[in-house]
Amino acid sequence: MGVSAGVGKEGGIIMVDALVAVVIVSLMIAICLGTLKITRGLSRSALDNREAAVALAAAVEAVPRAVGHYHGSLGQFVYEAKVEEDKVQGLRLCRIEASLRTRPKGRVHRLSATRWCDRHAEAVA
Repeated sequence: MGVSAGVGKEGGIIMVDALVAVVIVSLMIAICLGTLKITRGLSRSALDNREAAVALAAAVEAVPRAVGHYHGSLGQFVYEAKVEEDKVQGLRLCRIEASLRTRPKGRVHRLSATRWCDRHAEAVA
C-alpha cells in the first residue's frame, strides 16, 4: 500500500468547504457594498431634489411678474424661465415654466407654476 503525499479525502472536503465559505462571504460583502452604494445614491438624489425644489421656489419668486424669458443663477443652479399670461375666468394669471440646471452635473429639474401677474407690467413694457 502506497501512501501518496498530499491531501487525503477528508482534507479535500475541508478545503472545498473553506472555498465555498470564502465565496459565500465574498458574495455577502459584495451585496452589502452594492446596497450601500444604492442607498448613498438615493440619498444624494433626494438631497439634490430637495435643494432643487427650494431653488425652483426661489427662482419663481425671483422672476419678474411680466411676460417674457428670464435667466439667472441661484447658488449652484442656473435657471431659465418663460412667463406667459393666462386669463382664467377674467383673472390675469402668469404661468411660469422654469427649468433649473445644476452647474457641475448638468442635471435638469422642471417646474410649472401659476401666480398673479403684475398689474403695472403692461404700463412698464
